[in-house]
Amino acid sequence: MNGPVVILKLMLMSADRVRPWKVTEIALECNITITSAYRYLQKLTKHEMITRTSSGYIIGSLVLDAGSKYQLALAKASNIRNRGEIYGSK
Repeated sequence: MNGPVVILKLMLMSADRVRPWKVTEIALECNITITSAYRYLQKLTKHEMITRTSSGYIIGSLVLDAGSKYQLALAKASNIRNRGEIYGSK
C-alpha cells in the first residue's frame, strides 16, 4: 500500500481520536521514516484529504464532506426503501 494511503487509513481508522496527529506518531504507527511522513502528509494536505493545524494533522474537509454526503445519501435511500419506492412497489 502506498504511503499516503497508509496515513489516511490510519487517520480514518482512528476517526474518534480527538487530538491531532503528530508527525512522529504517524511515522511510528505507519512504520515509515519521519521524512517520508512529512512528504506524504504534504501530498494529502495539498489534496485536502487532511488538514495541518498548529498542533498536528487531522482529517481534512474533503474527507469529512464526503462522509457527510454519503451518510445523507444512505439516509435518503433508507427512507425510500422503507416507503417501497426503490423497487417500484407501493
